[in-house]
Amino acid sequence: MDKKTSPYPYSADIAGQNGDTALYNESLNKNKSCAEMIGKVIDNNERLREYNAYDLRTAVNDVIAAFGAERMNWVLANTMQNNDDGRYSRSNMEWAKAFVIPKDRNMFSYDVLRHPVHIDSFVRTAREICSEIHNAQKTDKPSILGQVKENAASIPPADKKDAQNKQNRLEV
Repeated sequence: MDKKTSPYPYSADIAGQNGDTALYNESLNKNKSCAEMIGKVIDNNERLREYNAYDLRTAVNDVIAAFGAERMNWVLANTMQNNDDGRYSRSNMEWAKAFVIPKDRNMFSYDVLRHPVHIDSFVRTAREICSEIHNAQKTDKPSILGQVKENAASIPPADKKDAQNKQNRLEV
């Protein structure tokens, strides 16, 4: 697994039953590192706020570059699920609850340990950026129907004589 692979989706017990303990532990360590980085960029951005240089978008992009959006979102959702104290926005909590994160002995070990208001701001910005990335990917890829139409349009029309010759050969 490299930094940007998906988080391991099952509990430690299931990983053990499936012989995936090494994958689970590797993913757990990456989750912890991701949570630590999120905490650091939140702290850094709070310090920069004093100088009007607060840039949460850059902070989120740094985490995505280091760990990938999927892992970052997993860590954030886990943090919010484990620490629902009413200071997270309703929309962010609904977003976090949509993640199916296994409940096991290590689930608290990769919580982002920062003030809920700062985490909530980070999550809101992360969701915006991930949505922008998703929308950009959708528009960059033409639909299958669009690809078929584009390919059909690029085929030069056969002249009528060629078409008639092909039809005659088929009839013979």
